[in-house]
Amino acid sequence: MLGHVSKAPVVGDTAVDALLHFREIAGGPIIETSVFQEIDAMEGEPVVGLLFFNLSCPIWRKYAEYMIDAFTIIGVPIVPIYIRESHPCDEFPAPASFQPPEWDVIKAHKSLDDRWKWAAKAKAMYRLPKMFVDSLDNKLALTYEAGAFRGFIVDRASKGVVHSMCFGPANVAGKLI
Repeated sequence: MLGHVSKAPVVGDTAVDALLHFREIAGGPIIETSVFQEIDAMEGEPVVGLLFFNLSCPIWRKYAEYMIDAFTIIGVPIVPIYIRESHPCDEFPAPASFQPPEWDVIKAHKSLDDRWKWAAKAKAMYRLPKMFVDSLDNKLALTYEAGAFRGFIVDRASKGVVHSMCFGPANVAGKLI
């Protein structure tokens, strides 16, 4: 994007650690963990993918399917992280034809329970064994400039970024304010 200087980690940088939230079962207690704890938990894996999810963006929903397939094909396990919505209906009015009705009710997350509600739907939709959620301060989303077409592959031992996927998320500058 013209004029935007990314501050997201690039190849050679150390990945950024941050708090993550996890639930073993729907409605169960929230368990705190971190990006690095989850990377370390993937024993025997040389690299781990960080993929970011939300359901309010139709492009992102489709892209996520391709990324999960690609990571599976190349044998890279992922840490799936549900972040703030790209197009919450209470902040980003869109024409009725923009999204199917089941998605145009997603509002900005006001609590971790709000975020969990949609994270659980994404976990089921993409058939993922786990789904983590970013804190409400959106630290991971902001730090990694997470959006459609954004993912990272991290070396498990060094925590260094070895690959960054980004084709230029739309309106990054506007979302970082």
